[in-house]
Amino acid sequence: MTVGYDRAGDPREIFIASGKSGSALRLLMEDASVLASLLLQHGYSPAELRQRLGGDNSAIGAALAVAEGA
Repeated sequence: MTVGYDRAGDPREIFIASGKSGSALRLLMEDASVLASLLLQHGYSPAELRQRLGGDNSAIGAALAVAEGA
């Protein structure tokens, strides 16, 4: 997992690679990462996204927790 931050230090992109290359799991995680990144870039906070996307029990929630520094 990789987190990209803007100059102000706010998370704007997350990248998650999970599963074998070309697998359905990997494609789903890549798509989820893109969608979460777009929402971060449009003003949603990592905390708000975590709350709405399964909390810390989901892979995307865990990535957002890292992005937020939680």
